[in-house]
Amino acid sequence: MEFNPTNQERDILTFDQSHGIQLAAWSPLGGGRSLKNPVIEKLADKYHKTAAQIILRWEWQRDLIMVVKSVHEDRIISNSQIFDFELSDEDVQTINQLDEGKRGLWYSDFQWHDPNAKIANAIDHWDDTDPSKPL
Repeated sequence: MEFNPTNQERDILTFDQSHGIQLAAWSPLGGGRSLKNPVIEKLADKYHKTAAQIILRWEWQRDLIMVVKSVHEDRIISNSQIFDFELSDEDVQTINQLDEGKRGLWYSDFQWHDPNAKIANAIDHWDDTDPSKPL
């Protein structure tokens, strides 16, 4: 699921951890938005690391799997260099406080399309109270 400093979905993370489910974080850098966060930038200066390395290390220390992508070789290499330092507990807590408590993916904007369905937007007609009920 999407997980980054401003979108932490704490309830889901707590549930997953309590049930032995390993969370895989996609969009771990917040679509690039988190890289410009003043708190992250300050920590990057403190640790002499990039903002991306700070965020990825924070997620690593929270026992998350990060799904990081880039087409730039230098970024791929840089993103892998998070094992030669550790964020202090205080700094981890500082980043934890950046959560805005909002979903990053706006499901109301998401358009599902099933070419075999009789309706154009199946998500508007989803009924998960009765799995036997067809859309």
